Amino acid sequence: MKSSGTEQSRQNRSDLERKVVAFLEGEICDRRVDLDMDIRRDLGIDGDDAADLLQRFSDTFGVDFGGFRFSDYFGPEAGFEPITWLLSKLSRSAKRLEPFKVRALVDAAERGCF
Repeated sequence: MKSSGTEQSRQNRSDLERKVVAFLEGEICDRRVDLDMDIRRDLGIDGDDAADLLQRFSDTFGVDFGGFRFSDYFGPEAGFEPITWLLSKLSRSAKRLEPFKVRALVDAAERGCF
């Protein structure tokens, strides 16, 4: 019996989800990853580490991040400085970073671009 296009599409999506999760687990080595995790907040990947991760992801899954606005989701690479951190918490003008869920990487891998 042939599977319908919808069933095949769900199977392909499920396979892709598993591949993206396996890729991320291989990259971070010490955590289980699920689709609803935020890469910056939950996995602690930010700054140059995030840029490196996205480059390896792009190379592995053939995703074009040309239109991706990195600074909307990730901060700059910097060591922890208590004064800067405190000022950013007290400042109302501090930029709020958008969440970047693992699921967004699956979507990008499915489309081939972000």
